[in-house]
Formats: sequence, structure tokens, C-alpha cells
Amino acid sequence: MSRVLIAIVEGPHDAAFIYKILKCKGFNEYKGKVKDIVEPIGGMLKNPKHYANIEIEDMSVFEIKKLIFPSDVLYRGDEWVLLFPLEGNSNRSLREKVILSIHDSVNVIGAHEDEFSDGNTFSIAYFWDADDAGIRDKMRAINSELGVIFDDDKFPVIESNASYHKYIKTNVGIFIFTQDGEEYGRLENILLPLMQEGNADIFAKAEEFLSIHEMTNLFRGKITLNEGGTSHPSDILKVNGIKFDYEKSLVGTIGQLQKSGSTNSVCIRQADYLTNEKIISDATCGRIVSFIEEILNH
Repeated sequence: MSRVLIAIVEGPHDAAFIYKILKCKGFNEYKGKVKDIVEPIGGMLKNPKHYANIEIEDMSVFEIKKLIFPSDVLYRGDEWVLLFPLEGNSNRSLREKVILSIHDSVNVIGAHEDEFSDGNTFSIAYFWDADDAGIRDKMRAINSELGVIFDDDKFPVIESNASYHKYIKTNVGIFIFTQDGEEYGRLENILLPLMQEGNADIFAKAEEFLSIHEMTNLFRGKITLNEGGTSHPSDILKVNGIKFDYEKSLVGTIGQLQKSGSTNSVCIRQADYLTNEKIISDATCGRIVSFIEEILNH
């Protein structure tokens, strides 16, 4: 018997953070060969065309990579979590392919009935940022998207954050990242305070570095600020026309002190800023784990 969660996340930061949390709670990264992975997950990854109506020949290389292969596969006993970074509002078509391929495999009676019965349970959950829209608007958007994806105007609405319900045989849930106790925010509002704890000296230097745009020949006069923004780097929207994200730049800057040349995602996973002790003691991380464990075992 396998309990499988397909986690639909917006980007690699989200995947890295959930990966780190699950590793802290006893999940292991699956590093074996696809042919050796437990069924029915192995079959889904080995031959997606066999399990759903996916015409790989008509897809872009980008879509194939995102659709077929999760960024991470983690397991703890018979519990499995597959992380799929599939962007936010901009890529519903790709999310639709992933969700329907899993849902149809589980729920459509036919060639795979034996493989997807036998006590296996499947869940799909969105892990999205509230952003400036807030929890309620993001919940509304995801519920609307799920209704369209499943082509069911009677799709039962998921009414509260960090909750789920069963749709036919698949658990479907939503977890919205916010600043603790707030309506708005995003993953970085959870991640950065944990990384900063005990490391104020490092972050102060990183912030100082990220404030030098106007002191450089390359970027002087090429900064676009938020309306009413100050000279603080958190108010920068663009640098020479390219989107600037202060919080992601902070993570990248402090990460280079230990993980030279690595991406932000690698720094989140492997650098020493985010310790098991911090994760275990953090209330929001606890809620994320509780949600994942509950939807897996329902």
C-alpha cells in the first residue's frame, strides 16, 4: 500500500522549503532508479502515456520536463511526496496536465484499476503564496481553477486554508503561505525570519551589499522603485528593466558564504541557516507538516 501526495508548488524556493521540512520530519530523498521505485508511482514515472492521455510528441521540452519528472521524490515508510514546481497564475495548462494525469489514473476504471486500488491513497495539494491578493482571493482562484480542470461546475469548494476534501477517490487540498497570522504574505515571510535567527550580522552585511545599486556605474539611475518607495532595496521593483526581488536576493547573497555558485534552492536545502531545531520549533512549519500528514493519511 502507498500513500501518495502530489504537491503542486509555485517555484523551486517552495519545493526546497517543503523538502527541508519533510527531511526534518523523517522523510528520505529517493535516489534510486525509476524502475525500482514502488508501484504505482514507478509506473507513472516510467510511462506517463500509459497512465493518462498525454501526447508527449506535441509538448515542448520545458513542459515534458516539468510534467513527467517532479523536482523531488521523498518517502517515509509507505508515505510518498512528489514535488512539482509548476509556477503560479501563469501556467494553468501545465498544472492541468499534471493534475488530470494523476486524477484520471486513480479514478478512471480500466487498465490500471488493480494497480490504483489495493489500498493506495492519492492526494493533490496546492502550496501557493497569498501575495498581496490575500488568502481568500487565492483560495477563490485555486477553487475556480480546479473546477475548470476537472470540468465540473459542482466541484466542492475548499473553504478554508490548510484543508482538503475528497473528490471521487482523490484528496484535494490547499495550503496558502502567509506571514504568520496574517491574510497576506508569501513563503519568504516564513523562510527569512528562520534563516535570520542567530545570523543578524550576516544579514546586515547582505542588506548593505544589496543597497549599492546607485553607487555603481553599472546600475546608477537604472532603478525603478515602488510607488512611494524609499531607497531601501526592498522597495526596488526593477533594475535596468529586469524584475528585482529583494528577499530572493537576500537568500542568494547569504547562501554564497557557504554554497559557492549554488542556486537559492540549494542554499535553502543545504546551508546551515535553516536548522532542524528552528523548523521543529516553528508553528508555521508545524502546520505545514500537520497538513501534509493529515492529507496523506486520510
